[in-house]
Amino acid sequence: MRQVGIFEAKTHLSELLAEVEKGMTLTITRRGHAIAVLSPVTDKATQRQAAAAALAEIRRSQKQPVTADDILSWKEEGRRL
Repeated sequence: MRQVGIFEAKTHLSELLAEVEKGMTLTITRRGHAIAVLSPVTDKATQRQAAAAALAEIRRSQKQPVTADDILSWKEEGRRL
């Protein structure tokens, strides 16, 4: 992942967008601190496939199968934080 400063992002936006369009992800920084990520847009089908693959990997890594109740409890746990 390439990092670019705000000034470079402003002055070379067209070129940076062309790189992102090709699949590159860029981090935009201010004084060395990341403030934004510029990444290509993916369609819903691609996102669903990636989520399904991630879920399948989690299931393979678990000694016990992940149930819907497990997922709902994790979701609720995240809301409490």
